[in-house]
Amino acid sequence: MYETRPDPSFGQIRQIESTGSQTVHSFQVMASGRLLPRLRGNIQYTLSSAHNDTSGINALPANNYDLASEYGRADFDQRHHLEGLLQLDGGAWMRLGVGVSLLSGRPYSLRTGTDPYNTGQTNARPAGVTRNTLEGPGYASVDVKWSREFAIGGRAGNDAPAWSIGVSAFNLLNHVNYVGYVGTLTSPLFGRPIAAQPPRRIQLSAELHF
Repeated sequence: MYETRPDPSFGQIRQIESTGSQTVHSFQVMASGRLLPRLRGNIQYTLSSAHNDTSGINALPANNYDLASEYGRADFDQRHHLEGLLQLDGGAWMRLGVGVSLLSGRPYSLRTGTDPYNTGQTNARPAGVTRNTLEGPGYASVDVKWSREFAIGGRAGNDAPAWSIGVSAFNLLNHVNYVGYVGTLTSPLFGRPIAAQPPRRIQLSAELHF
């Protein structure tokens, strides 16, 4: 059913309120320790749930006459987080760190692409559908860093001046992590991503410690 404007003499009237509700629950398990004399590691798993009724100050409701339908999964809600880190101290030339991150997908909203409420916005959702009912694929990344430290002046120890060089690789496997999925039913790109997080990056570093 199409809504009529309360006062046709006005264009768009927007009311912004500093109200909103959010509920977040999380359960976290972490383990760390030495696996071998020169190998340390830790692993962390988080099970979480986040729901709210707004995406921020610039977010507009799909139906101004039914704000209850705005309560749903938060934009940042990712149910599963698994992260691991291995650190190998194999001597002067073998300081290596490997990090692995695996996360479940983030939600996005299903929209009709129409303006049945005469709000000037085409963000309406099908009847009975709340925010963020769709979900994109998960995130996966492997990061690696190698470093080598050189003492200055022949001194050694944690307090001695030194300089180090390093090579870091982010998203080493160059896995494509898509973001920004299209949820508009009338779009030919429905269900497809429009952006991706950074591909593989290589970083060289040099540091001076004193």
